[in-house]
Amino acid sequence: MAIDLKPDFAVAYYNRGLVLHELGSLDLSLKNYDRAIDLRPDYAEAYYNRGNVLHELKELCAAIKSYNKAIDLKPDYGKAYHNREIVLKELKELDAKLQMYDRPIPVKPNCEILYAPIRSA
Repeated sequence: MAIDLKPDFAVAYYNRGLVLHELGSLDLSLKNYDRAIDLRPDYAEAYYNRGNVLHELKELCAAIKSYNKAIDLKPDYGKAYHNREIVLKELKELDAKLQMYDRPIPVKPNCEILYAPIRSA
């Protein structure tokens, strides 16, 4: 295996990360992308795919940071811009949903449908 022969070969870790990601081993995939980045800090593609894994893991802020780094390293990286926008949209939707819980609900105090789950708790 390439990693056994040359343990400082960033591309080998990157490629293994791709395969593990495809197989659904997200945590192992992330570790391999991280190792590729450690070995080659200018590896825009590794940051991009790291962002993809973090997005799937619902670590949205970390995903945005990875996409931002990929864009910093490669300003014409269209896929990184696209995926960053998708994650930003998800964050905005999540924030909007969370804000709904901060607002009082204007309903009748005897609304059984609304209060039944609370009373049964």
